Amino acid sequence: MVSDDQQLLFLKEIYYKSKEIGYLDGQLPVLLMSSNIYYNTGKINEALSNLKEADALSRGTNDIDILSHIKLGRGYCFTKLGLYEKSLLEFKNALKNSQLIKSDGKRHYLRMCAYIGMFFNHLKIKEYNKETLILYAKSAYLEAKSLDRNREKVWLIQCTSNLAYAYLVSDKNQDQGVLYIKEAEKLLEGEKENKFFSSYYVAKGMLANKTKNYDEAVSYFQKSIQLNTENKHEYDLLLVYPEISASYNGLADYKNAALYLDKFKKLSDSITYVEKKAAENYFNNSKITNQSSSSMIYYYIAFGLLGVFALFVFLYFRLKQKRNISVDQNQLPEKPADDSHLVPSDDAEKKASLTKIVFSNDQDFYSEFISAYPDFIQKLLSIDTSFKTSDLEYCALIKLNFDTKQIAVFKNTSIKAVEGKKYRLKKRLSVPSDTNLYIWISQL
Repeated sequence: MVSDDQQLLFLKEIYYKSKEIGYLDGQLPVLLMSSNIYYNTGKINEALSNLKEADALSRGTNDIDILSHIKLGRGYCFTKLGLYEKSLLEFKNALKNSQLIKSDGKRHYLRMCAYIGMFFNHLKIKEYNKETLILYAKSAYLEAKSLDRNREKVWLIQCTSNLAYAYLVSDKNQDQGVLYIKEAEKLLEGEKENKFFSSYYVAKGMLANKTKNYDEAVSYFQKSIQLNTENKHEYDLLLVYPEISASYNGLADYKNAALYLDKFKKLSDSITYVEKKAAENYFNNSKITNQSSSSMIYYYIAFGLLGVFALFVFLYFRLKQKRNISVDQNQLPEKPADDSHLVPSDDAEKKASLTKIVFSNDQDFYSEFISAYPDFIQKLLSIDTSFKTSDLEYCALIKLNFDTKQIAVFKNTSIKAVEGKKYRLKKRLSVPSDTNLYIWISQL
């Protein structure tokens, strides 16, 4: 298989040769293809740079197809930068432009890609509207059905699976979700497995979780994880990890439940860092440096907080406590050899044991936690000697990666009260405003 770097070298050669002879029809497609490779490998600034150059070159050509794909590409890039409103605007402009594309196939394909982008963009918005999610998924599905079935079947499989997922997430019209899963199954008959099937496995896993067939759910989520890992789809893994954790929780396998929650946290921390750096570069390249330095710092901190907050809010809406959750894609072996650096076995056992105590609503949790992590409590008390037991218990729950909703259930209080408590803890611990409380406590 040709590597991404080899493809880029080949495309650059075509680009420079086309540039030498002033052949725009050679330069523009290459810039779009290169930006797509950069996007898929996480090099968002390089992708945006190529799209910017393509935009400048296409200004006099009046090529609606190219102009629409440039807007489409920017929409996907802005989603990864966390600029969701900006991304949505680009997708809408691409849809508007697409009306002028004469080729039915090209028009339906671009519109399908725009709606898929809007679907995933909407998923990342905090407190997203589930009916809107279904609308975007349904629109992408209808556009996919208008494509040449033999040539573009994989797209229809993905769009059908995404629609099933949207119905299952909405907790309404669950029967519709089942029907679309069955439709995807028929489309899959005789097809060779590829990355587009990841969405199907996620939908099947979600359905299995809802019917409490947890062994089956684990199997489907593992298949999704495998495909996403092979294709480096880290964002899809953020959807799958909480789901498979819920499946293991349903099986009372608390060690693996804790392991996948820990995977989620580590991956989300990593992605947040990368997004923040990419956003800083984007703002710099967009000439925002003419603002005062204090204003720039505000933008960076605000974006960083938004990224971290969005990830944890996303987990909040995905994790359904009482042994039933739902999510999306990617796979790793059940006990990966290379996972030892993520969660030390001894620490994993401690976390699994304490997680089980919390899920069983056992109020002896705090005393058990002190026995497991005595140094952690001492460090907290060395920072603020006035901490009460209730304060330390909150910190313990945060260290174990329990989200706001789960803490509220265990503490028998409201989500708003937990959010207020976490805010006050951050102040008392003198956690920097641009640092996430969960990250800070985990590193204590």
